[in-house]
Amino acid sequence: MYRRLEALLLVAEGHPVAEAARRCRVNRSSVHRWLVQYRAEHEATALIDRPRSGRPRRQPRLTPQRLAAALARDPRRCGYQATSWTVPLLAHDLAAKGLAVSRQTLRRRLHEAGYRWKRPRYVYVARAAHLPQKKISWASDRRTGEVRRSPHLTLEAAHVLLSLSRRFSLGQHPHDLSRP
Repeated sequence: MYRRLEALLLVAEGHPVAEAARRCRVNRSSVHRWLVQYRAEHEATALIDRPRSGRPRRQPRLTPQRLAAALARDPRRCGYQATSWTVPLLAHDLAAKGLAVSRQTLRRRLHEAGYRWKRPRYVYVARAAHLPQKKISWASDRRTGEVRRSPHLTLEAAHVLLSLSRRFSLGQHPHDLSRP
Protein backbone atom coordinates (compact mmCIF):
# COMPACT_ATOMS: atom_id res chain seq x y z
CA MET A 1 0.00 0.00 0.00
CA TYR A 2 2.95 2.31 0.68
CA ARG A 3 4.09 2.06 -2.94
CA ARG A 4 0.59 2.91 -4.15
CA LEU A 5 0.32 5.97 -1.93
CA GLU A 6 3.78 7.10 -2.95
CA ALA A 7 2.87 6.86 -6.64
CA LEU A 8 -0.33 8.86 -6.09
CA LEU A 9 1.56 11.48 -4.12
CA LEU A 10 4.10 11.88 -6.92
CA VAL A 11 1.29 12.31 -9.48
CA ALA A 12 -0.47 14.80 -7.18
CA GLU A 13 2.77 16.80 -6.95
CA GLY A 14 2.74 17.16 -10.74
CA HIS A 15 5.09 14.39 -11.84
CA PRO A 16 4.04 12.47 -14.95
CA VAL A 17 2.57 9.00 -14.48
CA ALA A 18 5.57 7.46 -16.23
CA GLU A 19 7.96 9.17 -13.78
CA ALA A 20 5.90 8.04 -10.77
CA ALA A 21 5.84 4.48 -12.12
CA ARG A 22 9.63 4.52 -12.67
CA ARG A 23 10.35 5.83 -9.16
CA CYS A 24 8.02 3.27 -7.56
CA ARG A 25 9.33 0.49 -9.82
CA VAL A 26 5.91 -0.49 -11.15
CA ASN A 27 4.19 -0.47 -14.52
CA ARG A 28 2.42 2.68 -15.73
CA SER A 29 -0.85 0.76 -16.04
CA SER A 30 -0.68 -0.01 -12.30
CA VAL A 31 -0.37 3.68 -11.46
CA HIS A 32 -3.31 4.49 -13.77
CA ARG A 33 -5.40 1.75 -12.10
CA TRP A 34 -4.55 3.13 -8.64
CA LEU A 35 -5.56 6.62 -9.74
CA VAL A 36 -8.94 5.34 -10.96
CA GLN A 37 -9.49 3.45 -7.67
CA TYR A 38 -8.60 6.50 -5.59
CA ARG A 39 -10.70 8.93 -7.65
CA ALA A 40 -13.72 6.62 -7.33
CA GLU A 41 -13.80 6.78 -3.52
CA HIS A 42 -11.35 9.55 -2.51
CA GLU A 43 -10.18 7.28 0.32
CA ALA A 44 -6.79 5.69 0.83
CA THR A 45 -8.57 2.49 1.85
CA ALA A 46 -9.59 2.08 -1.79
CA LEU A 47 -5.97 1.15 -2.53
CA ILE A 48 -5.84 -1.78 -0.11
CA ASP A 49 -5.19 -5.13 -1.74
CA ARG A 50 -8.34 -7.18 -1.87
CA PRO A 51 -8.35 -10.96 -1.47
CA ARG A 52 -8.05 -12.73 -4.78
CA SER A 53 -9.22 -16.11 -5.81
CA GLY A 54 -6.34 -18.43 -6.39
CA ARG A 55 -5.41 -22.03 -6.39
CA PRO A 56 -7.03 -23.88 -3.49
CA ARG A 57 -4.78 -24.86 -0.63
CA ARG A 58 -3.18 -28.24 -0.94
CA GLN A 59 -3.19 -28.88 2.80
CA PRO A 60 -6.70 -28.12 4.01
CA ARG A 61 -6.09 -30.35 7.07
CA LEU A 62 -3.34 -28.00 8.33
CA THR A 63 -5.65 -25.67 10.24
CA PRO A 64 -4.71 -23.05 12.85
CA GLN A 65 -6.32 -25.30 15.49
CA ARG A 66 -4.15 -28.23 14.49
CA LEU A 67 -1.05 -26.01 14.55
CA ALA A 68 -1.97 -24.73 18.00
CA ALA A 69 -2.42 -28.29 19.27
CA ALA A 70 0.94 -29.35 17.82
CA LEU A 71 2.75 -26.34 19.29
CA ALA A 72 1.15 -26.86 22.70
CA ARG A 73 2.95 -30.20 23.06
CA ASP A 74 6.47 -30.26 24.50
CA PRO A 75 8.96 -31.58 21.90
CA ARG A 76 10.74 -33.55 24.64
CA ARG A 77 7.56 -35.50 25.38
CA CYS A 78 7.32 -36.34 21.68
CA GLY A 79 10.78 -37.93 21.79
CA TYR A 80 12.85 -35.03 20.45
CA GLN A 81 15.93 -33.60 22.13
CA ALA A 82 14.79 -30.00 21.79
CA THR A 83 13.24 -27.59 24.25
CA SER A 84 11.23 -25.64 21.66
CA TRP A 85 9.73 -26.28 18.25
CA THR A 86 11.51 -25.22 15.09
CA VAL A 87 9.97 -25.33 11.62
CA PRO A 88 12.02 -28.36 10.46
CA LEU A 89 11.28 -30.24 13.67
CA LEU A 90 7.56 -29.46 13.51
CA ALA A 91 7.43 -30.46 9.82
CA HIS A 92 9.08 -33.78 10.72
CA ASP A 93 6.64 -34.36 13.56
CA LEU A 94 3.61 -33.57 11.39
CA ALA A 95 4.92 -35.87 8.64
CA ALA A 96 5.32 -38.67 11.18
CA LYS A 97 1.65 -38.16 12.10
CA GLY A 98 0.55 -38.44 8.46
CA LEU A 99 0.47 -34.78 7.48
CA ALA A 100 3.41 -34.16 5.16
CA VAL A 101 3.89 -30.44 4.63
CA SER A 102 6.81 -28.46 3.23
CA ARG A 103 8.79 -26.16 5.48
CA GLN A 104 7.82 -23.13 3.42
CA THR A 105 4.11 -23.95 3.69
CA LEU A 106 4.49 -24.51 7.41
CA ARG A 107 6.25 -21.14 7.83
CA ARG A 108 3.51 -19.42 5.84
CA ARG A 109 0.73 -21.03 7.88
CA LEU A 110 2.45 -20.21 11.18
CA HIS A 111 2.83 -16.61 10.07
CA GLU A 112 -0.83 -16.46 9.01
CA ALA A 113 -1.85 -17.84 12.41
CA GLY A 114 0.15 -15.09 14.15
CA TYR A 115 3.00 -17.20 15.51
CA ARG A 116 6.47 -15.69 15.77
CA TRP A 117 9.63 -17.57 16.68
CA LYS A 118 12.13 -16.12 19.11
CA ARG A 119 15.27 -17.66 20.43
CA PRO A 120 14.69 -19.18 23.83
CA ARG A 121 16.17 -17.21 26.69
CA TYR A 122 18.10 -19.44 29.02
CA VAL A 123 18.14 -18.54 32.69
CA TYR A 124 21.11 -19.81 34.62
CA VAL A 125 20.47 -20.97 38.13
CA ALA A 126 22.78 -20.32 41.06
CA ARG A 127 25.72 -22.64 41.50
CA ALA A 128 25.25 -25.51 43.88
CA ALA A 129 26.63 -24.87 47.37
CA HIS A 130 28.95 -27.89 47.27
CA LEU A 131 30.81 -26.63 44.15
CA PRO A 132 33.87 -24.39 44.65
CA GLN A 133 33.57 -20.75 43.74
CA LYS A 134 35.77 -19.30 41.02
CA LYS A 135 36.42 -16.01 42.79
CA ILE A 136 37.65 -15.56 46.34
CA SER A 137 35.65 -13.03 48.25
CA TRP A 138 37.63 -11.44 51.04
CA ALA A 139 37.92 -8.18 52.87
CA SER A 140 40.23 -6.91 55.53
CA ASP A 141 39.78 -4.42 58.28
CA ARG A 142 43.04 -2.47 58.21
CA ARG A 143 42.52 -0.99 61.67
CA THR A 144 42.32 -4.29 63.51
CA GLY A 145 44.18 -6.51 61.07
CA GLU A 146 41.23 -8.86 61.06
CA VAL A 147 40.46 -10.72 57.87
CA ARG A 148 36.91 -11.68 57.03
CA ARG A 149 37.04 -14.55 54.59
CA SER A 150 34.82 -16.90 52.72
CA PRO A 151 34.68 -20.52 53.86
CA HIS A 152 36.75 -21.51 50.79
CA LEU A 153 39.71 -19.27 51.73
CA THR A 154 42.45 -21.05 53.64
CA LEU A 155 44.11 -19.46 56.65
CA GLU A 156 47.46 -19.19 54.82
CA ALA A 157 45.84 -17.44 51.88
CA ALA A 158 44.14 -15.03 54.27
CA HIS A 159 47.52 -14.10 55.84
CA VAL A 160 49.07 -13.56 52.40
CA LEU A 161 46.19 -11.35 51.35
CA LEU A 162 46.42 -9.41 54.62
CA SER A 163 50.13 -8.77 54.16
CA LEU A 164 49.55 -7.68 50.54
CA SER A 165 46.83 -5.30 51.63
CA ARG A 166 49.17 -3.80 54.25
CA ARG A 167 51.88 -3.31 51.61
CA PHE A 168 49.38 -1.55 49.37
CA SER A 169 48.31 0.70 52.22
CA LEU A 170 51.99 1.62 52.87
CA GLY A 171 52.44 2.57 49.21
CA GLN A 172 54.77 -0.35 48.58
CA HIS A 173 54.62 -2.48 45.46
CA PRO A 174 53.35 -5.98 46.34
CA HIS A 175 56.24 -7.70 44.50
CA ASP A 176 58.87 -5.72 46.42
CA LEU A 177 59.74 -8.19 49.17
CA SER A 178 62.71 -6.26 50.61
CA ARG A 179 60.64 -4.51 53.28
CA PRO A 180 57.95 -6.15 55.45
